[in-house]
Amino acid sequence: MKKILLSSVAAATLISTTVFAENKSSIPGLEVSGEFAIASNHIDRGETISNEKTGGSGAVALDYKGMTAEFSTFSVEADTEIDSSLTYTQEISEGVEAYVSYLNIRTTGTSGTQGEEYSVGLATSINDIDLGYDYITDPDTTFNINQIVIGKSYGDIGVEALYGVVNADDAADEHNYYQVSVSYPCSITTGEWSLIAADTNKAGVKPTYAIAHTFTF
Repeated sequence: MKKILLSSVAAATLISTTVFAENKSSIPGLEVSGEFAIASNHIDRGETISNEKTGGSGAVALDYKGMTAEFSTFSVEADTEIDSSLTYTQEISEGVEAYVSYLNIRTTGTSGTQGEEYSVGLATSINDIDLGYDYITDPDTTFNINQIVIGKSYGDIGVEALYGVVNADDAADEHNYYQVSVSYPCSITTGEWSLIAADTNKAGVKPTYAIAHTFTF
């Protein structure tokens, strides 16, 4: 089964499956991995959750015998957001993993906001189809997200579908969101190109599309 690492990458919360390339290290049991991504434009899933803004995003993950620490940074308009998260993953049966994660967000620049989220979820693979489920909650803004991700590979082509439900104190912020991405490995660099389409039933939000390239190491 592919290792699925679920990572937050946005101003409030955006959880997406990211398959990291695993590298050997000189410390037994320690794996180091990461990625850097550039997108043509932002992906809007309704601002309660997040936007992926134009520019770069990057993450480095350290995995030591099932305990994963991840550090990421990316551009959010004029600010830079720095995330740090700690995730514990446990295989509960053959091919099924459960995880619990704590995330801390800090935004530099003019806003200077800070927040935290917690998430629990399951990940598995059935008949070469990767499945993931997340439950995310933010104690400061009192909303929670239920999210399902399904991924499938067709040769070198990867297809991923995401569906999420946002429940919030403010009924105007409650909405569903959807995303489909198709990816293909790049022969020149380590990584892949992706075509992304996203939409939400939140009022005033239009469908968005992007081209992204993700480098992995």
